[in-house]
Amino acid sequence: MKIAVVDDDDQCRKQVTEYLHTYAQDTKQVMEVEAYSLGINFASEYRADCDVIFLDVEMPRMDGISVAKKIREVDQNVPIIFLTSYSQYAINGYEVNALDYVMKPLTYFVFEMKLKKALKFVQHRGGEDVVYLGEIQLPISRPKRKEFMDRYIHFLSEGG
Repeated sequence: MKIAVVDDDDQCRKQVTEYLHTYAQDTKQVMEVEAYSLGINFASEYRADCDVIFLDVEMPRMDGISVAKKIREVDQNVPIIFLTSYSQYAINGYEVNALDYVMKPLTYFVFEMKLKKALKFVQHRGGEDVVYLGEIQLPISRPKRKEFMDRYIHFLSEGG
């Protein structure tokens, strides 16, 4: 799972990164997090290789909506969650098909809800089946038939 955090505010960028680290530890997921302080740098380097993007709306040189427009030129599907201090900017997210937004100052509870929403979106978009073993998620290719017995998973080929 590759996640980008783009925010010119050092404290907010650090907080989001820490929240992602906490979530990854709690759920035993592997996450690669890249942090950017300028949206213009992220937009120019983006290669449609992120699973989720957390993007500040107000940044110098290139605002978050403009960054999102550049991202959409190369990646129509990546979920973008805007980070903003002003609720009036949330409506602008519709221009770029944003998945959601988080109001600053951030709280872990709200952040976690938005992240879970994005991860569910990624799972459904990818067409990948996911098996849940407690809090652990295991992506699997689509077998012909699945049977679940007790806590063990048995994959059976067609006809057997």
